[in-house]
Amino acid sequence: MNRLYNSIFAKELIVELAELELENQRLREQTADEAVRMIAEIVEITGELFGADVNVARSCDPEFPDNKSVVFSVQTSGTVRESCEAEREWIRRIEAIAPHWKLLRLAVRLR
Repeated sequence: MNRLYNSIFAKELIVELAELELENQRLREQTADEAVRMIAEIVEITGELFGADVNVARSCDPEFPDNKSVVFSVQTSGTVRESCEAEREWIRRIEAIAPHWKLLRLAVRLR
């Protein structure tokens, strides 16, 4: 009887683990879709604020390779003052749509 109980318990555990794995996979896919939408929105905001094309790249600190970030780079012909104002607005708008925005970086180069 104990063997039968263990066998039933093992099968139930396997089914439960399989269900959990499917749920984890669904959540990963959902998270990836949300990340793609968020990145697209940030590219749109960045281009709008700086009036320039936006380059997106993954980056990490060479001294701390586990500290990864996403960098949005723009090259603009505005003044330093205009660039700083646009950057402040960028931070304000990004905070509203990306609560973990500290993983995001903005790189602005003046022409």
